[in-house]
Amino acid sequence: MRITILGFDGLDYNRIQKYIGALPAFRKLRNFIGKLESTIPPSTAPAWVSMFTGKTPAEHGIYGFINVETRKVMNYNNIKVKKLWDYLKDLRFCVVNVPMTYPPDKSINGLIVSGFPTPTNDFKRIVYPQEWAYILANRIGLPKDIDIVEFRKKYHRNKEEAFEYLLDLMDKRTEAYLRLLKLSEFDVFWFVFRETDVAQHFYRDEAKILSIYKKVDEILSKFLREMESDDWLIVASDHGHNTVKAVIYVDNLLKKVFGRNSNNLKRRILNVLIRLAWRYTPFRRVVQCAKKVFSIEDKEVITSKVSERLIYNSDSWSISVQDEDLKRMIIDMLKNFKVNGKKVFLYVFDSKELYRNTNVKLPDIFLIPNYGFYPLSGAKFGRDEIIGLPVDPSHNGTHTLDGVYLIYSKNNEDKIKDFISKNRKIWEISKIVMKIFRERCL
Repeated sequence: MRITILGFDGLDYNRIQKYIGALPAFRKLRNFIGKLESTIPPSTAPAWVSMFTGKTPAEHGIYGFINVETRKVMNYNNIKVKKLWDYLKDLRFCVVNVPMTYPPDKSINGLIVSGFPTPTNDFKRIVYPQEWAYILANRIGLPKDIDIVEFRKKYHRNKEEAFEYLLDLMDKRTEAYLRLLKLSEFDVFWFVFRETDVAQHFYRDEAKILSIYKKVDEILSKFLREMESDDWLIVASDHGHNTVKAVIYVDNLLKKVFGRNSNNLKRRILNVLIRLAWRYTPFRRVVQCAKKVFSIEDKEVITSKVSERLIYNSDSWSISVQDEDLKRMIIDMLKNFKVNGKKVFLYVFDSKELYRNTNVKLPDIFLIPNYGFYPLSGAKFGRDEIIGLPVDPSHNGTHTLDGVYLIYSKNNEDKIKDFISKNRKIWEISKIVMKIFRERCL
C-alpha cells in the first residue's frame, strides 16, 4: 500500500465546483471531494506547515514567511513541532517541492527536495540524501521549482508565452513525479505544483484559469491510472483563490485613522522609485541606494510602521499593536469598513481569541479579506491611496480560506467515508494519513 499526496498550491474549492462540468476526473470523484479550510492567515507558509505537521500556526510557529519580531525569513528550522515523517519513521517518504521544507531534513527516512522559499534552486543544496541530486537532474528529469523573478520577466515580455510556459512546466513536473512514483522503495509520496498559484495570481482571464484547472484534472487522471488496488490518493491545496477587484492598502487606512502623517519628501521620492523597481529590475539597485541615503530601513518597506505602537505586517495580513484599547478600536473599525456598501474584511480576529494555545508570539490582529479584495502595504509598493486597482500583475488574484481536498482508494471506498466530510481543517490531512497507516497495521 502506498499513499500519494498531490499538492496544488492555491487550488480553489469554489472554482472546482464551478468548472466541474469541464473536469472529468474531478466529476467522476465528486463524492470524494470536500472543502479544506486553510489556516489564518491563508498563506502558503503556515498552511503547508499545518498540513504536514497536523498543528495550527500558533502551535508550529509559522504564521507567514517573515517573523514580525526579527524581520527574518522563517524556514524549516523554525518549525517547533514534529512532522508527518517524524511520526511515521518506519515508512519511506518521497517529499518533493513542499513549501517551507528548506533546509532539507537530514533525519527523514527517504528523499526530500526542499520547496519554496529556498535561497537557491541548486539540487546539491536542496536535496537530501545528496546522491539523489544527480538522479533527479539526469534520470528523473525533475524541473526546478518555478522562479517567480524569472516568471515575472517572461510575463512582461509576453503574457501568452508565459502562460504556456506554466502549462509546459506542469507537464514536465508531472512526468518526473510519475517516474518517482514507479520507484518501489517509497511508501508515501508528497508532490507539490506551485504553478497553479502563480497562474491565479497573475491572470484574470477566466479562460486561462479554466485551462489551469483542466491541466490539474489531466494530472489527476494520470495519477489515477497509476494507482494500484490498495493505494490511496489525496489531493490537497493550501488555500483557495479568487480574482481581485480592488486593492486595500491597510497601512494607509490605519495611518489616516490612527497614525501620524509621514508623507515627507524622502518617502515620496522613495515611493516613486519603488513603483519603478517593481516593473523595471535595474531600479531595484537605485531603491537600495536611496534607502541608504535617506536612512530608511528595509523593514519599513516590508511592513508599514504607522507609529511606534502600530505596525501592519502585509506578509501575514496582520497588525502588531502595543495598546489593548487601540487594538479593540482597530478591530471594530476594520470589521465595519466598507467600500461601495460591501465589507472589505470577511473576518477580523484578535489573535488571543483565535489561537488560545500559543507556543509563539503572534501578531495581535489577523485579517481575512472579503472576496475580491487584496490587503497590501502602501509603503511596500509605493502607494499613497487607501483603495485602488491592482498595479503589480501578481495582484490580479489573491488567497481565500477555501482550499480543496480529495481522498480516493479503489478498494477502500467504505473506509473513505470515514475521512470525507463537508468541511475539514487543513491540519487534518497529516492526521488522515496517520490513521490510514494505523488501520493497515491493525
